[in-house]
Amino acid sequence: MKIVPLASESLGVRSMAIYVETDDVGVLFDAGASLAPRFGLMPHPFEYRALKEARERIRAYSERAEVITLSHYHFDHYTPTWDEPDGRWTWGSMEEARAIYKGKLLLAKDRNRDINASQRRRAYVFEKRITWLVEGLEYCDGKAYEFGGSRLVVSAPMPHGDEGSRLGFVLFFTLTDGNDTFMFCPDTQGPVSERAKRYILEVRPDFLAIGGPPIYLAPSKIPQEVVEKGLNNLKELASEIGLMLVEHHMLRDERALELVEELKRWARSNGNEVSTYAEFLGRKDELLEARRQKLYEEHPPSDEFLIWAERRERSPPPL
Repeated sequence: MKIVPLASESLGVRSMAIYVETDDVGVLFDAGASLAPRFGLMPHPFEYRALKEARERIRAYSERAEVITLSHYHFDHYTPTWDEPDGRWTWGSMEEARAIYKGKLLLAKDRNRDINASQRRRAYVFEKRITWLVEGLEYCDGKAYEFGGSRLVVSAPMPHGDEGSRLGFVLFFTLTDGNDTFMFCPDTQGPVSERAKRYILEVRPDFLAIGGPPIYLAPSKIPQEVVEKGLNNLKELASEIGLMLVEHHMLRDERALELVEELKRWARSNGNEVSTYAEFLGRKDELLEARRQKLYEEHPPSDEFLIWAERRERSPPPL
């Protein structure tokens, strides 16, 4: 089994895109990446360069994939189909979506159930514009698929964070080739949900890619005890899973690096490993969003870029 992280917070953007290949099938999990406003600042030029690189990696590995997943309809988890390219946040467009999804089997979250209103609207637009491009589009909630000697199992909808979250639901994906098992658990935020944790422990994959708790939102947006619950559940998983790749919301705060080190120590004491996407690739963690204020101070953008940022033009920024 070959595992290739493509885009994430440790690689400078919002994403959990990852490519996994067995002898039977190549799967690109959640082919999206984005940036977002933070600290009252537009993303720094370094972040836009990281987004450009992420887009190039996602497009390149989409060519190798037969299957692409869509766990939920947030813009960092799929490539939108806008006619006019979005140069501010996602660098998504119909052209980009065509390059990624054309001829693929797209396994997507059901837009008709267990979904909030904003994601339902996004899903309707996306489905209407993408159906004619793909080899097939299937709502995959709770289903399983066979590819030769490999099997891809999809969970029932799991909460995006804690039970009852207004952010809706996500899907977990488990790919096994008879020897190794890889599990993709985006936006579970820990997991915070005990139901999500039990599901992961029942599968007990060899490799787990998981979104950690959003420590940057506590206590202003979410209670600190929710974050602590997510961290404790991560620690429990680290004691049971051979290799855990911790990413996403958790790494939007520089404090996450020390928390990841603590998880590593705990995992090693149980004979396991913890890593970020960047570390797994042998690269240094680049928490660019978390460091945005410092980046503006230490690497001031050009006047041309600042004018573009002030206008928030839809065209890509001058880099």
